Amino acid sequence: MKERLEKLKLEKDRLKTRFLNEEILSNEYNTEKEEIEKEIKELEYKIKEINSNNINFHKEIQKKEGDKMEEKKYKHKIISKKIKKDYWMYLTLIMGLLLITSIFSNSFSFGSSSKIAEKTVDFINNNLLQPDTQAKLISVNKEGNLYKLNIDISGEQMEVYVSKDGKLLFTNAINLGDIISAPITTNTPTSNNVVDVSIDDDEIKGDINAPVTIIEFSDYECPFCVRFYSQTFKQIDDTYIKTGKVRFVYRDFPLSFHNNAQKAAEAAECAGEQGKYYEMHNKLFEEGVLGGVTSFKKYAEDLGLNTAEFNSCLDTGKFEQEIQKDIQDGASAGVSGTPAFFINGREISGAQPFGVFQQIIEGELSK
Repeated sequence: MKERLEKLKLEKDRLKTRFLNEEILSNEYNTEKEEIEKEIKELEYKIKEINSNNINFHKEIQKKEGDKMEEKKYKHKIISKKIKKDYWMYLTLIMGLLLITSIFSNSFSFGSSSKIAEKTVDFINNNLLQPDTQAKLISVNKEGNLYKLNIDISGEQMEVYVSKDGKLLFTNAINLGDIISAPITTNTPTSNNVVDVSIDDDEIKGDINAPVTIIEFSDYECPFCVRFYSQTFKQIDDTYIKTGKVRFVYRDFPLSFHNNAQKAAEAAECAGEQGKYYEMHNKLFEEGVLGGVTSFKKYAEDLGLNTAEFNSCLDTGKFEQEIQKDIQDGASAGVSGTPAFFINGREISGAQPFGVFQQIIEGELSK
């Protein structure tokens, strides 16, 4: 547990360095920072609790706490599967805040905190949850300029926030006072060092004999990876991959604090067995991973795959070790965050705009 804590602190320092170097935006920085800090706090709390007990009971308590964490993770996955993916992903990107899930319609009227809380729960039940799942209001309190609602979904308690005018619903809040002002720098997210990175046996998109190779280490649940896919990848595909100038290889680097990233990576590999790796790759980025395995099986059905074979592949973890091999290769190449790219061995860090890739690709093509 302490070893995991140290790794998280190092990851937080790397994230801060990327932010100070203007490789990522402030809202993106806070999204990942919050996830890391949350896990750090949980680990620090459990370490403190263990140390405060008698040494004779240390191992027993540690086991019990581990069992509780596994149970909590299991419940979280069950709840995540029931939440509709589209609201929780696409509206997040539109609003530019952490998991802003919806804007209420104009018919949503102003009112007291209790009436707004009631309408909020109704909205969640009618729009964000499956029919067999219901949210129940536990309490509502004022928090700054928001109302904080404690709700229960299938025995799992969570907090959501609503603006006092009843128009905006948030699943979390960001303390803007924690944002660090980044100095203006001229640092570039690219490196002139050439790294020897293998494509392994991963799927190739494009002409296998293309003069330029792009290897991406990525995570289907990472918001920066989603941004690269939605804003930059299509331009690279149209300009270079489809014209035979670039071959593209996607390698998996699921981050440990992304609950659905590992299985999403396995889902793409299972689809690849049936010749539809990049079709599943695209669907995972376009429709999201929040539904977990349930969603991935639905995607397989949508793509016309043999669902019995796909489901068996996914349920048995057939490609789990393949994903771990990608992670090890990425770490050996110096990858510490996602997305990371190697263009003929030259590294690009982060979800950079098309122009950054274009400059390096054109340079390689001119050699």
